[in-house]
Amino acid sequence: MAFAGNTVAIEPAPAVQGDRVNNGAIFYTCHNFLTATPCKVGEFVWRDPAKPEIAVKKLSSGSSVPLGIVERTHEYTDLSVDSLTVPAYANVTIVEKGAMWATADTTVSVGMKAFATLANGSIKFAASGATVTGAIETSWAAFTAGAAGDLVMISNVL
Repeated sequence: MAFAGNTVAIEPAPAVQGDRVNNGAIFYTCHNFLTATPCKVGEFVWRDPAKPEIAVKKLSSGSSVPLGIVERTHEYTDLSVDSLTVPAYANVTIVEKGAMWATADTTVSVGMKAFATLANGSIKFAASGATVTGAIETSWAAFTAGAAGDLVMISNVL
C-alpha cells in the first residue's frame, strides 16, 4: 500500500482556525445566535438583516463591520458538512473581542490588520488603512507572523 502524502509532520498543530489562543480576556456577543447560512469557524459573520436579533450569516448585505468571529466549539454535529463549518440553523458562538487563531491568506507580519471579506466572511490580511477590494478593515490585528496557509494569532485586545 502506497503512502498518499509526501511529508509527515512531527509536531502537532498549535490549534485550528477559530480556536481561542488562550484563556485570557475573551468577550462574546451578549446572547446566542443561530446561523442563517452555513458559517466557517475562524471567519467573520454579520447580523442577518431579516432577523438581526437571532441570526447571523457569513455574507454582509452592506459594508458594515462584522459582529465577530465564529469560535470553534464542537456544538454542531451535521456530518454532511466538514468539521469547520457550522451548519445553517445551528447555535453559533461569536467572539467580539479576544485572541483567536486564523488562517493566513498571504504572508502575514505582526501588526497587519484582518479584513473581513464581505462576500463570505473570510479573513484577508493587509496593512492598516489599506484598501482591500471587497473587504472591510476590522479592529483585529496579527499578533504573530506566518506564511499563506499558516495559522496566525489575531487579537483586538492585546
